Amino acid sequence: MAAPVLSLDASICNWMLRSLPEQISCIHLDGDDIRVGDWSGNLICWDKEGDMKWSFDGPDRVSSIAVSENFQVACMGLELVAIDNDGRQLWSKKLEGSADEVVIGNDGIIHAISSVFDIEHGDFMESAYWRFNFEGEEQSVQRFDERPWHMSLIDEKACLGLGRPRCGLLVFSDEGEGEWFELSEDDPVSCGVYGRSATLFGHANGSVSRLIKSKVENLIKLNDGIKTVICTSEGFAVLEEDGNLSSFNSKAEEKGKQQFPTSSGVCDSFSPVSEDGGLWLINGNDVQVLDYHCENILQLNFPSEVSSIKGDENLAIIGTQKGEIYVFEKEMLARRMKATESTSNSKQDLRDKLRNLRNKK
Repeated sequence: MAAPVLSLDASICNWMLRSLPEQISCIHLDGDDIRVGDWSGNLICWDKEGDMKWSFDGPDRVSSIAVSENFQVACMGLELVAIDNDGRQLWSKKLEGSADEVVIGNDGIIHAISSVFDIEHGDFMESAYWRFNFEGEEQSVQRFDERPWHMSLIDEKACLGLGRPRCGLLVFSDEGEGEWFELSEDDPVSCGVYGRSATLFGHANGSVSRLIKSKVENLIKLNDGIKTVICTSEGFAVLEEDGNLSSFNSKAEEKGKQQFPTSSGVCDSFSPVSEDGGLWLINGNDVQVLDYHCENILQLNFPSEVSSIKGDENLAIIGTQKGEIYVFEKEMLARRMKATESTSNSKQDLRDKLRNLRNKK
């Protein structure tokens, strides 16, 4: 693995540092606000100036957050919880098994998925797709055998990427009726992402397929199962189970790759050295910042293992297992990099001068 260009201590180059009591489990970055949840159900909202707007003490681990204009909905353990913009609970609904993911539509419908895990057999035994209105009234529920590993809204219809046994795609109508479709790969969906014009699905066999309206096509086939697939400003990037990170342009042509055996996640955010975006990759106690050719730009070192990551064109937010939340801002990080490089160059120049003096003696 290529060495990083520069290594910085995250504690001295962050723009904002906050904390929650437990391991960070979910980060939501939207508009002017930063929302972060932990494993014990704490959920806090800060504005982008670092001021806390509200906090909420929920029942269990925060696994998903969806935001509307006047409220937000979070998956917290077994429950779906709606919270107003002052941090007060509006309503709570207990789902069947774990509340896994929630999305809010523009049509006044809240979409959620849940799953039941059979500990004895070590597998998921049943899942459900739920529809609620904004008042928390159940509109419909549909149960099925497969565990959904991704949910997107396409034309206000929920599209679920399925695991075994059926695999494929389950699309629900406005009335909550499901219709199954085959994806280009007859293999379990392991992850997914909704981009600007299409949905990408990662598969357990190493494939990535793309859904554009009603057209499905297979884009690439890699060697290991897909852990994460993300959209970038130039195309998409894929992290495999073996830690191999690959970047592709919009034509699915490879731009670069590099392996990080201990990597557990990646997001698209800013680059501190150019106007292009960058890939921010979790690698144990470090976060590697790379360009879209998977070349190292920067390594950020944290005092504890990184558990969550989220970013946009100006901010990158890192959560750790000890509940620390680090926020990095593009211009500030760029200045810190330049200052550190300048100091390093000055020290190197001084060492070179001393070495030359010794050689003359």
